[in-house]
Amino acid sequence: MKTNLFKSLLVATMAVGAWGGVNSAFAQVRSFPVSANFDDGTKGIFSAGEIKNNSNIGNVLATGEGLPITLDFDGDVDTDGNQPYTLKENENLTFSYTAYQGWYSAKDKTIASTMELKNSDGVVLVGYTYDNGGCKITNVVINGKAIDGFSAFHAQSSNPTTKNYSADGFEIGDKKKPFVTGEDYNPIITFSISQSGFVEITFNVREAKLGKKYSKTFSGQLADDVKKDISTLGFTSNVDNSNRYYAIDNFSITSEIKAVLPTNYTIKYVDESSNELKTVTRSSTVGSNVTATAADMETFYSSDASAKYVYKSGNNVIKLAEDEASNVITLTFSKYTKFAYTINAKENGTDLGEVAKGETYSDGADIAISKFYKINNEWYETTTSPYYINIKLENKAATIEVKKSDITYFAETEKLGNNIGASYNKNMSNGAYSAIAGGKTAELCELPMGEYRVTVYLYERGDRGAFIRDLNNADNNTNTLCYANIKNNSSYNLKEHSVTLKLYKTTKIGLSGWTTHNEKNDTYSTNQSAGLDYIYIQRTGDATKTVSVSDAGYATYATTNNIVVPDNNDVKVMTVKVNKDKATITLNKVEAGSVIPANTGILVKADQGDYNFVVTSDEGKKLENNSLIAATTDVTSDGATYFALTKIGDKVGFAVVNNGVKIPAGKAYLEVPGKTAAKFFSLDGEATGINSVKTAKADGAYYTLEGVKTTKPVKGLYIHNGKKIVVK
Repeated sequence: MKTNLFKSLLVATMAVGAWGGVNSAFAQVRSFPVSANFDDGTKGIFSAGEIKNNSNIGNVLATGEGLPITLDFDGDVDTDGNQPYTLKENENLTFSYTAYQGWYSAKDKTIASTMELKNSDGVVLVGYTYDNGGCKITNVVINGKAIDGFSAFHAQSSNPTTKNYSADGFEIGDKKKPFVTGEDYNPIITFSISQSGFVEITFNVREAKLGKKYSKTFSGQLADDVKKDISTLGFTSNVDNSNRYYAIDNFSITSEIKAVLPTNYTIKYVDESSNELKTVTRSSTVGSNVTATAADMETFYSSDASAKYVYKSGNNVIKLAEDEASNVITLTFSKYTKFAYTINAKENGTDLGEVAKGETYSDGADIAISKFYKINNEWYETTTSPYYINIKLENKAATIEVKKSDITYFAETEKLGNNIGASYNKNMSNGAYSAIAGGKTAELCELPMGEYRVTVYLYERGDRGAFIRDLNNADNNTNTLCYANIKNNSSYNLKEHSVTLKLYKTTKIGLSGWTTHNEKNDTYSTNQSAGLDYIYIQRTGDATKTVSVSDAGYATYATTNNIVVPDNNDVKVMTVKVNKDKATITLNKVEAGSVIPANTGILVKADQGDYNFVVTSDEGKKLENNSLIAATTDVTSDGATYFALTKIGDKVGFAVVNNGVKIPAGKAYLEVPGKTAAKFFSLDGEATGINSVKTAKADGAYYTLEGVKTTKPVKGLYIHNGKKIVVK
C-alpha cells in the first residue's frame, strides 16, 4: 500500500455537539493538523518552498521566484497516484493561515504573489493575488473568474517599531523593516468551500501605518458543472530577493459535516418606497447559503400591465437559520408607469399626420418604425435609419421625417401570410424580419400590366433567393415571374436586391423564398424558407415587346399580346397581302397608335436594331388585307406553300421554305395554297421564279443546307443572309 502524508493526517476525528431533540443540529468536526508552525524546520505536508525565519517569527514556509509551495490532496490512499479529495454530502472545508506579506518592487516587472486552490479539472475554486510592490490584494477569484467590481485593498504585514509601522521582509538590522509574529501584525486569511458549491474567503488585515483592523469577505457559488473536489493548493511568487519572500504559517484545515434541517426562505419584492409588491417562498436547509436567482431579478409587470418593475438592488447572499422569519432576501424594483405615445410624419416641415401610436413605459423605449408609410393614399419613405425612435414621457408626441416615394406596394414580411414568425431586431424595418415557410407562397397584391422594379431586403445566405410568382399558376416550376437569387454567399447579411418584373396582363402575385434554382435542369426547390425584412414594388413604365430588325431592314413578328404601333417615323408597321394572281404581294401600312391584336403577323420596316412595342389592354381590331400568319409555335414547311422573310443578294422578300425546315415561333410567314410559279415575293412588288432557300430568316446567322442554325460555322457550304457561301 502506498503511504500518503496528507491522508495519514486525516485521522484526528472528534465529534462535537449532542442530540438535543428534533430541532437541534448535530455537527461532526474532523481536524487536519498540518504543520501548524513549521517549528521543526521541515515543510511537512507541503512540497517545494523554503523554510525562512528571523528572531521575531521563527520558522515559516516561504515562496519566491522558482520556489512554489504545493500541497497535493489524496482522497484514496489505497489507489496509486493522487486522487482528488471529493467533498462529502453537507461537508464544509475551512482553510486558515497567517500570511507574511511584505514589500518588494522591480523596475522591469510587476512583483506579485498568488494563492490558488484547484479541483481535478484545474479550475481555480478560490484564489487571490497580492501585489508586493503596492502592498495590496489586487484580485480575488472564485469559480475560475475574477470577482465583479473588485477594488484593491491594503494587506501588508506591520511592525510597530518601524517607520510607518510597515514590515517588508525577513531581514533585521538598521533601517530594516522585519516581519514580527502575531495576528495583530500579519493578515489572517481564511477560506472555505462546501459540498453545495458555496465558496467564501475572508482577509483580516490592517489599514496602512498600523491603522485599524478590518475584514474583507468575498463569496460566490461554484457552477453546477464544476467538480466539488480539491486537488492542489499552491502558493507562488516572482520575488527574486530571498529576504522579501512571501510566507505562510499556522496553516490548518478543518472539516465540518452538518446535519440537514429543513427551512424556508422568502424572496420579498418591494418598490423604491418599500411598498411590498409580492413574495415568493422557497425550501432549503439550515446553514445553506442562498441568493436570488436571475429569474427573480427579471423585469415584471402589474396584473393589468399598467406598470413595469425593473430590478434595482438588494440581491445578497444569506445563510439560512432555523428561524424562518429571518430568512428574507429583499429585492428593490423601480416602478415605471404606462403612457400613450404618437408618432407623426413630416415632409420638409409640413405635418402629414399620425403614422403610428401605442403605449410604452416611463423609462422609455426604442419604438420600431417602418421604411414606408401610406399617408392620404400616397407612399412616403422614412429617412430615419436604423428604423426606431426612442420614446420617453417627455417626447410622447414624436416626429419622424419622410419623403415622397414612387412605390406602388410595400409589405413587412412578418405581416405576410405563411411567414414562420418574427425575429425581432430594432435595426430592421418595423423592428423585425421573418421568413416565408418552405414550399409556401405569401400573397402580395394584384398589379396591372406594366414594367416594375421589385426590391427585397434579403438575408444573404447560401444559394437562395426571393421569388415572385404568378398566383394564377400553381406550378412552381413554371410560375416564376422573376427572382432575386443569392449564390454561394456566406455573409449572413441583410441587403436590398432589386429585379425587373414585366407583366403583360393584370396579375395577382405572391412571394416565396429561399427557393433554390437548379440551373442544370431548370427546376426550383422549395424545401427552405426565405429570410426577408420587407418587399416594395415600383412601376418603371409600360410593358413592352421587342422586335429585332436585322441588316435586311425588315422583320416579321407574331404578336403575343395586344400592342400599340409606335408613333415613330423611323419604324413602319405593314401588312402583307398575297394578290389573287398568287404571283405578287401588296404592302399596307398600319397607322401609328393602332392596336394590333394578339396572334397577328406583321411586317416591320426599320434600320437594324431593337424596337419596343407597348403592350396594352385596349381591344385591338383585326388587320385587313393581311396574309401574314403568326407562328405561335414552330411551323414545319411543306416545301411548297410556306414563304418566310429572307434576303437573297440585295433583294429582300418572302421565299419558299424547303420541306421539313421549321419557321420559328414568334415570326410571321405567308401561306400560298394551290399552284404558283413564284418562289420569291420581293418587297418591291416583283415576283420571281428563283430557286427556294433552306431558311426562312435573314437574321445574320449561318444555316446548313439542311436548315440547321449554327453560331460557329466550320469549313463547308452554308446559307447566310439568304446567300450560299463557302466557309474555308
